Amino acid sequence: MKLEYKKICRYLSVLVYVVYLYTSGLASYIFGTWQNIIAVLLGAVVLGYIANTGFPKIRIVKAIKPVDLLVMIMLIAIIFNNADIKNGSYINTVATVSIFLFYLVSKNDNRWMEIATNLLFYGGLFHAVASFILYLLPNVYMTYVMPLFVSFGYESTLLYCVRNGYAAGLAPHYSTNAMYMSVALGAAFIRLTDRRFKGKPIMNKINIAFTAFILFVLILTGKRAHCVFALVCLFAAYYVYNSDKPKNRLMKTLALIAVGGIALVLIVEIAPDAVPVIRRFIYMSQLEDSSLGRNARMLMALNLFLRNALTGIGWNGFTYYYNATFGDWLNVHNVYLQLLCEEGLRFSLAFFAFFIVSFLHAWNALKQSRVQKLDGINESLLLYSVYIQAFFLLYSLTGNPLYDAPFLFPYIFGCAFGEYYYRKVKELTAYES
Repeated sequence: MKLEYKKICRYLSVLVYVVYLYTSGLASYIFGTWQNIIAVLLGAVVLGYIANTGFPKIRIVKAIKPVDLLVMIMLIAIIFNNADIKNGSYINTVATVSIFLFYLVSKNDNRWMEIATNLLFYGGLFHAVASFILYLLPNVYMTYVMPLFVSFGYESTLLYCVRNGYAAGLAPHYSTNAMYMSVALGAAFIRLTDRRFKGKPIMNKINIAFTAFILFVLILTGKRAHCVFALVCLFAAYYVYNSDKPKNRLMKTLALIAVGGIALVLIVEIAPDAVPVIRRFIYMSQLEDSSLGRNARMLMALNLFLRNALTGIGWNGFTYYYNATFGDWLNVHNVYLQLLCEEGLRFSLAFFAFFIVSFLHAWNALKQSRVQKLDGINESLLLYSVYIQAFFLLYSLTGNPLYDAPFLFPYIFGCAFGEYYYRKVKELTAYES
């Protein structure tokens, strides 16, 4: 009974982030005012700390690990040179800071990690089912769902989705729904390797069906980048997962790619206009600007970086600069350029180092665990870590996942999984040596 409060805190802290993730555009209906949202997100950090260490105690930090130091530098950069705060906006900053703080207080405890992937899976599956039903029933969608987002200024965007057959589901934008599906796809995919389902052929078939269904709904969203990146990352994760079979893993991966390619060709031949993402690929060359103005914003960000190479213009400063210039609120849609523009060389290098080091740690941990057959390593969690981090790195080329708090949550979860088991693998290999 003594430890029950920790278990409750563990569930509640993760639940807060997952609910916030899957209610993008609807947070005010769930949490109320922006002050409530801030309080809840910061409360999740406290709950995560209590779940890991107990009630707050004064502790002497014996050694700060390099990855922890990178995160601390990133937090300093976000908090003390911040355009949002200067302009009186706090929610996005608090959300970003809270998830990095959660990473620091929770990455040394693995008891919340399976809870997180389960919640990500079931939340994503709920959205997938809702998206599919609403895609088949557009009148129901326009009557009952769309009005929920009208007061937040999403009506024109959602009408665009309906006219073009893009499945926005219960999200304010088809891109947001594609993000939901991409996260859920990773959470569903790892269930195919989960030790809990070994020797249970019925559950394996059910999990295959769930994975295929979520992938299908992802295609229905019509988002090209999310579909391509998700598939590439699945293949990459599958490849490293089979590190214990070096002779045939390449052939297995290529076989999966071939099957997927054949299925895509068949769909294109049979019904090219039935699936929106395929239609967008076919007609992409006919668009006047397939980059949707992103090239111009990237060039603008590069010029701002060259003018402020050392210090940058402050966290999220590009959106304010763009608004002052063109009257619209847009990001660069390239995380790497936006970081250089906003944080300069002084801080952006810390972000880049964290991205790379965290990904390599997860990749190497999964590889070593598979090759050496280590006990006590949850390889399914490592598989998710590789998938979601790879997706983040690719999507950062064409989107802004670092600045999108709902996507940042599952990414940081994956980073925590990778770091925890990387250290575990190092301990086990050192012991065996």
